[in-house]
Amino acid sequence: MAKRITGSNKSKTSISSAPAGIFAARVKAIILDDTTYPDKFQELGDWSSIGTIFWDLPTAPNVGDANPTQNATAKPLFPNEKKYPLVNEIVYLITMPDSNNQTSPNKKTFYYFHPVNIWTSNHHNAIPNPYENTLPPSQQQDYQSTEGGNVRRVTDGGTEINLGQTFVEKLNIKTLLPYEGDIIHEGRWGQSLRYGSTVNDASIPNSWSNAGENGSPIIILKNGQHDDGTDPWVPQVEDINQDKSSIYLTSTQQIPIETAGDNYKSYNTPYIT
Repeated sequence: MAKRITGSNKSKTSISSAPAGIFAARVKAIILDDTTYPDKFQELGDWSSIGTIFWDLPTAPNVGDANPTQNATAKPLFPNEKKYPLVNEIVYLITMPDSNNQTSPNKKTFYYFHPVNIWTSNHHNAIPNPYENTLPPSQQQDYQSTEGGNVRRVTDGGTEINLGQTFVEKLNIKTLLPYEGDIIHEGRWGQSLRYGSTVNDASIPNSWSNAGENGSPIIILKNGQHDDGTDPWVPQVEDINQDKSSIYLTSTQQIPIETAGDNYKSYNTPYIT
């Protein structure tokens, strides 16, 4: 059962004092292995505790919180999609029955949805605690500008926000430009899977729509983006010749691959580009 872990900070939220219904929470820590928080790993169910977050309300003034595992806990809501949040990302929580439901029908636990898309970023959507003034003025402005309807555009190279134990922010990670009808899955480091199609006469062209009719299906798996010289917040389109590595599953498309050599004299029939 999700519960408040005893601690000295009076701002911690327990299951009994949490808001009703679905509500927002800030991630303070997360269990991803058996060594980072070994005591909590054992206490919360051994390997079944993987993905469990420790959280507090976004407005809780936990300044200088030395032990984030003193917070209430929540488990991932979806069993087959592992989209674990980073520290300081915002998630929505809901209370539902837990594994003790057969013996204790009234017991509830917190479950969390995927991280909220605050910055429209595939890299991270963490937001600093407004009660913590640990960011330099340039970084504070990067975040505060959103209050006026702008977006977060960090240009000073700063990575001061706490995102966890090992996650290091990279300011050059881009999202993909979508086309009508696309379904896109993106990782945090420039990986992507696009379920797309041929798109003739698009406002921003792509390399797989030079032939064929609109609606011809294509799947593009990309691992690592290319440097196109634009600002990191400007979306980009895949480039088979510049991306780190990729797989294109085509139907009617012609992909302009640049080969290492162009000597095809060993072919029995004339080569067609």
